[in-house]
Amino acid sequence: MYKTGVITKRGISHGNFFIILNLIDYITTHTLISMEGEELMPLGFHVIENYGMPGLLFYKLTLTFCVLGISRMFRFSDSLWGLLNGAFTGVILWNTLGIVLGLFFN
Repeated sequence: MYKTGVITKRGISHGNFFIILNLIDYITTHTLISMEGEELMPLGFHVIENYGMPGLLFYKLTLTFCVLGISRMFRFSDSLWGLLNGAFTGVILWNTLGIVLGLFFN
């Protein structure tokens, strides 16, 4: 919408996209682990060993909302959001590659 030279953004916000990417990361991680894969992140591996997959979901959601809270306090720039969301996109692609290769080679 144009209003005296001000353009409002349309579409999904960086924070909402960050939440979606974290949920997809959890789903792909859960799928990999159910296919006898393992978590490569040491803290995530520790959470899974002690609390299982529900613990990992709680950990991921807690961390996600902490990042969102910090982003509101420090007003993350678009480039920082791009870096965060790009990193999680890479993790999801890595997990998806592991799932696809696991289907063919297990």
